[in-house]
Amino acid sequence: MPLVSFILPTHNRADVLGFAIESVLAQSVADFELLIVGDGCNDETERVVHDFADSRITWMPFAKGPNLGYAHRNVAFQRATGEFIAF
Repeated sequence: MPLVSFILPTHNRADVLGFAIESVLAQSVADFELLIVGDGCNDETERVVHDFADSRITWMPFAKGPNLGYAHRNVAFQRATGEFIAF
């Protein structure tokens, strides 16, 4: 199976982010990368991401962007290396 890139945008949702990460980790596809796009997060979001300590997970912190952080998501799309991208 080709590499799959999962892109997960978030803004101050440390309370539920762990559930989303666990969902990706539970997928039957093991060959993936998870790019978590932090749009101006100033809560415990970064800690939640780093607590998983999985090399397939990348934390991408950004300052709060205009338009719901769409520009930051585009950076993640450009960085994604998978043949397939799931948003």
